[in-house]
Amino acid sequence: MIVKNYMLRREDLLVLDVSQRIQDALSLIVADGHLSLPVVEGDHFKGCLSIYYIYKKYYEKDGEERKAFLDSFVGDHYRKDIPTLTVKNIVEDASILFANENIPFVPVVNDQQHLLGIVTQKSIFQSFSKLMGYGRGVRLTIHTPDVKGRISRLAKAIKKGDGNIISLAVNDPESKLGVKEIILRLDGENMEKIKSNIEKEGFKIIEIE
Repeated sequence: MIVKNYMLRREDLLVLDVSQRIQDALSLIVADGHLSLPVVEGDHFKGCLSIYYIYKKYYEKDGEERKAFLDSFVGDHYRKDIPTLTVKNIVEDASILFANENIPFVPVVNDQQHLLGIVTQKSIFQSFSKLMGYGRGVRLTIHTPDVKGRISRLAKAIKKGDGNIISLAVNDPESKLGVKEIILRLDGENMEKIKSNIEKEGFKIIEIE
């Protein structure tokens, strides 16, 4: 899954330009219900500006300083240390950035650093829900010894029961050494037969939903 398929495209985004004043930026952010917006200079991505930053700086000042702050330019205040990705990056790259960096979104840029779109946490969650087949078929959690060929045997057991695998993921439970946790979704007319075939192959079904 590449980020190109899950990003919000530039033409659908509200962005701020470095030449805009803070007062105008605040009005746009509040009116559109965002917590932060991308900052550009022309087509070039520069960073982001958050409503939290604006309010924080505003209330740190008094009187004329507040007015001067609202009259200052976005280009003097935006956050610059926002990591970027390209359309060729995979969704997992974006999820790692969200996990390791305190960022509101992940910008997607081209070789000229032109903003093409952004990836949000919501789009990451949606992509993984789709990958895991959420809302389709029956969900099984299975434990099996960590040995070669187990996925193949599992697939054959499901096929014998005329089942169809919708999605499959393998996890390493931290609490159990030498054991793999398989989470899959499947459909079939005779789930009891499929379950029996799976257990006959030595798999332990932990949960069925």
